[in-house]
Amino acid sequence: MFIAKNNDLIVLTKETREELENALKCMVYTSIEETEVEYQLYKGQYLSPEDLEKQQKVDRANEIKIELDKIDAKSIRAIRANDTEYIAQYEQQAQKLRNELRGL
Repeated sequence: MFIAKNNDLIVLTKETREELENALKCMVYTSIEETEVEYQLYKGQYLSPEDLEKQQKVDRANEIKIELDKIDAKSIRAIRANDTEYIAQYEQQAQKLRNELRGL
């Protein structure tokens, strides 16, 4: 695999140098390098498999935190209404998410 960089940022990857050079005709880059790493495009950025895994865990943790905030807001309404069925349901959902978050 070949990568084109603009300073330290990977701007494009291709399997061959020729493919990369053809694709770069209208792009700004500072270097072309050959690498064994299979970079993947994730949310507009090329990441190594290790960095991709880390970023996906960070993203999932953030999603879980948002879901937990939503559950907390629903729980407050259920507590005010003294609706024990919904309180138990929300607590079960929250516990499942907390366990997943600990596993990340």
